[in-house]
Amino acid sequence: MNPRQLPPPTEPHATDDPATAPADPRPQPPAPPPPSEPPENLKRLGLTASFPLPDLEQHENAAFHSLFTILPGRVQMILANLTDEQRALLEEIVLIIGQPPTYRIDGREYYDADPNAITSHNDIANVRAKLSQRIRPNGRAGIEGALHRLSVRRNSAGHDIGFTIRVARAIKGIAEPLRPILTSDDPSLLIIGPPGVGKTTLLRDVARILGERFGRRAAIIDTSGEIAGDGDVPHPIIGAASRFSPEDPREQARYMLMAVANHSPRVVVVDEIGTREEAEVISQFGRRGVGVVSSVHGYTIADVADNPAYYPILGIPEDRDPTRLTSPLYRYAVEVRARGQIRLLHDLREHIAAALTNTRCDKAEDIRLPAPTTAAPDEDAPGATAPPAGLTPHP
Repeated sequence: MNPRQLPPPTEPHATDDPATAPADPRPQPPAPPPPSEPPENLKRLGLTASFPLPDLEQHENAAFHSLFTILPGRVQMILANLTDEQRALLEEIVLIIGQPPTYRIDGREYYDADPNAITSHNDIANVRAKLSQRIRPNGRAGIEGALHRLSVRRNSAGHDIGFTIRVARAIKGIAEPLRPILTSDDPSLLIIGPPGVGKTTLLRDVARILGERFGRRAAIIDTSGEIAGDGDVPHPIIGAASRFSPEDPREQARYMLMAVANHSPRVVVVDEIGTREEAEVISQFGRRGVGVVSSVHGYTIADVADNPAYYPILGIPEDRDPTRLTSPLYRYAVEVRARGQIRLLHDLREHIAAALTNTRCDKAEDIRLPAPTTAAPDEDAPGATAPPAGLTPHP
């Protein structure tokens, strides 16, 4: 099925017999109209219906430079000598005292081949001192205006001994195949995937589309700062969407309730639902006519259905009796299989029922997401698979 010809998400759950399709009890108010040209008098006042976005490429280059400046000199030298393609595929840098730096590029690890390139206590102390944002209770810190994330490594005495640095990017356009769902009256969507396959990258562009459609009434609960970055000013990829940043991950459920109670969102975006409390809070939103787009860890919907923490958002009873299954919070789900590859699950209720009965539901389609502007190098091109200068690959 062509993703540009998705069935309208406002239709009832599809079954083989439409007459027996279960009614969806969730009240869904009409979505606000899409932005249109403002009246002439508002134009004269300088008002526009479209949120002004800066040059994203320029912003990303500046954000990478902000990360570059806090890193040890040897790491800066390696990064400066990467090709544009390698820099675009850089995913992670690991610094551990007494060991050479590690670079993950396009899913493969490389180590600094220089025997003198050993991370020192001073290297770690200097990175910590240069951080513009303090380390949160969950051990993570960000960089003002950037999407990159630093997770501290500590020893048994609580002293810093290293950092895992996730190099993140805003890739505009990769969620476009999902636009028909996201701009409908019910934009709810569950995003499923293991770590490192691009769930959050996809979720960022989803937030951009929701911001275009719902403006400030698209609320992002950005506990780790991975959707819209750290600091007071959110990353421009989210456009007009509103960002809420709990300081402590344990406060995520409370922030979700505050956002809905105080700011009247039409849709709420949550990265990484992790607890039963959060799932129970989110399950209330559907009954209030608020859409939810959220991500969870897992490979398939069957993995998610096996986790009791997610029962409230999936409509699964405590005894897992499939005859007592109720409507899930979402009509659709996406399984992120690999970077740029997703499987869109239509009629999520039937997929959940199949997971509970160990049967198969074929109401799904595989979609290849649009490639980013900076494409991966051609595997057949000379030097495309050669390790970066100064690095040795993991065997």
